[in-house]
Amino acid sequence: MGLLMVLESLRQDGAAAVFLGEGKSLSEASDFIKRFRPDVVCVSCTLNECVPAAAELVSLVRRDSPSRKIIAGGKAAWTARLQLLEAGCSRVFDSRRAARRAIRNLSAASSTSSQHEHTLQRPG
Repeated sequence: MGLLMVLESLRQDGAAAVFLGEGKSLSEASDFIKRFRPDVVCVSCTLNECVPAAAELVSLVRRDSPSRKIIAGGKAAWTARLQLLEAGCSRVFDSRRAARRAIRNLSAASSTSSQHEHTLQRPG
């Protein structure tokens, strides 16, 4: 639900935001990302058992497109933030507000965020 709220908010701001859906295989998700070629890929991960698949998707996207911005959020993503950053996430967020602000900044060619928001960035 959190990701859908972020996407709708971005659409209201004029961004082209697409929800891939739940239950897609890694291959389906990767193929979709290759076809759509988004500037930013957002991964929502709320369940701990989904972290390995999320990390694998991040790794696949990073391998196929080293410069693409990949962000993650959700309770399990924040808990496993180091694993997701090592897999290739650009940033991991603990709140929708922080993620939305970062996406807006990325689309405006700025990647700064408020010091009051909890976010981690992949080194380099």
